[in-house]
Amino acid sequence: MLISKLFYNFPARRKFFKSESAEANRIHSMVQKFAICNPDIAFELNQGSSRSFRTSGSGDLTDVMGAILGISEASKMIKILEDYDPDWEGPIVSGIIGTPNQKRSNRSRIFLFVNGRLVQSRTLSYAFEQAYKGFSSDNKFPLGAIMLRVPLDEVDVNVHPAKTEVRFKNENQIFSAVQRAIRSTLLDYSPVH
Repeated sequence: MLISKLFYNFPARRKFFKSESAEANRIHSMVQKFAICNPDIAFELNQGSSRSFRTSGSGDLTDVMGAILGISEASKMIKILEDYDPDWEGPIVSGIIGTPNQKRSNRSRIFLFVNGRLVQSRTLSYAFEQAYKGFSSDNKFPLGAIMLRVPLDEVDVNVHPAKTEVRFKNENQIFSAVQRAIRSTLLDYSPVH
């Protein structure tokens, strides 16, 4: 699909745009996030002479993270193994996380998804960061993508008009599930003696 002159007939909308490069970066970032959430779909983004972005659609999150972070960096990441119980009705956590040595100076490489939706959540971000406590002593931030599945009646997506912020009916249960999944993955990767 080729998209061009998207807001040609909407000059009022165009006046809110930032520079062309800033808008290109926002598009690039959004396509990356859609690719993480949909690793079984191949994505390709070409923006003129700037960097291109391409995923294979293999269904493997490591491949998607390789397209975002580079193959060398992504190959070090650890998959969170889904502990699936068909009778369990609570939150299910899956995804891919960086090792304790793979840290960033900001939160820009923490990707959070709830029921397939890209979200912002202080609860999820804090659980993600707290799970790394004791594995490294610096003040940098972990990286990775967390996919959380919860019953629809347990999450409120109507917190913000853009539907990106969410609140959970039982914040403590969600916090514990995410922190436990990440910590157990890190412990399996490098057991503490």
